[in-house]
Amino acid sequence: MAEGRNSKTSSVRTPACSIDARRRSKYSDDFVAEMQKPDPAENRYDEEKALLGFFTSALSAVESFYFCAYFAGWLVSPAFFKHVANPNRITVERAAQAFSKAFPSDPFPMQMASLQNDSQFREIEEVRNVLAHRVLPGRIRHLSM
Repeated sequence: MAEGRNSKTSSVRTPACSIDARRRSKYSDDFVAEMQKPDPAENRYDEEKALLGFFTSALSAVESFYFCAYFAGWLVSPAFFKHVANPNRITVERAAQAFSKAFPSDPFPMQMASLQNDSQFREIEEVRNVLAHRVLPGRIRHLSM
């Protein structure tokens, strides 16, 4: 923990990205296993759980990285990282903006900002939101023999 900093805001110790990577791998394996079972109707719940877990963990890994990077930026240049006292306000977008202001000529903030327009990142967000917030129609499976 940094000296002179608020202990409540600088004591993030969970290896969130590592945990999310393990979860994604497990959920991916679970989904593949469920898709290979003979009765898809019986496995729908487990498939949905695996899909939601995978996409939630994927998005969480990115968000956790930006969250942790925000605190690292605050340690180096606190004037630009104003949401440390209210961590719920730290988002991918706000982290990228803070880094862009604090370190305008550094390539790291440019890379951070580019993620917001990345089609794969947007797709992960969209799929996670659909799985988490909407009722999904049944699946159509095609089997070949």
